[in-house]
Amino acid sequence: MKRPLSKKAPSRPGSPGSTAAPAVSSTTAKWACSCPGRRRKVTRSLDRALYLPREWTDDPERCRAAGIPEEVTFATKPELARRLVERALEAGARPAWVVADSVYGADSKLRFFLEERQQPYVMAVTSAQSVWTGLTQRRVKSLVALAPADAWQRLKVGAGTKGPRLFDWAAVAINHPYEPRSWQRWVLLRRSCSEPEDITFYLAFGPAGTALPALARAAGRRSRH
Repeated sequence: MKRPLSKKAPSRPGSPGSTAAPAVSSTTAKWACSCPGRRRKVTRSLDRALYLPREWTDDPERCRAAGIPEEVTFATKPELARRLVERALEAGARPAWVVADSVYGADSKLRFFLEERQQPYVMAVTSAQSVWTGLTQRRVKSLVALAPADAWQRLKVGAGTKGPRLFDWAAVAINHPYEPRSWQRWVLLRRSCSEPEDITFYLAFGPAGTALPALARAAGRRSRH
């Protein structure tokens, strides 16, 4: 959640102020779990980290006035996310999937960090994201044409603000350096039922043989529209 900051009275990062000021936001790690006696999954916040733009971290006086420790330096949102996930895993958390939007999905260091720990993920990416299939590097948007008609499945991934969230889904396997009988990478495609040109792209990593509905459900945990 972003909160505008006032340049004149930065009593603390995140305090209300002028909307013209740069925004500070937080990166939060959430955990969705099934609880006995509950029919729906419950989401709880595990950890959080304050994101400070360079305009703040490059201004020591401003940070001191806001009570920010001197050792706090600039870190990108994916870097903060990696720290949150690392702390959660070290504390014993075992999420079935790590899901995130394209700000995080585009960061290869974050993806490799998760893969090294054999942590499955589904992360959104833009249509311009590049991947390797065989000996060819492609943009993910070009893989839509490579998915045969029978590769698409119409799946419901929960309820949204406008009713059941129903989309057409397909997954295309892409190159990876791991034992193929154990792990796999995919480009996951989500297509609007009413507007076929409206396609959302994800990079996914998980156990080999993971079924398409499982990948779609994981992606659906991030999006609610």
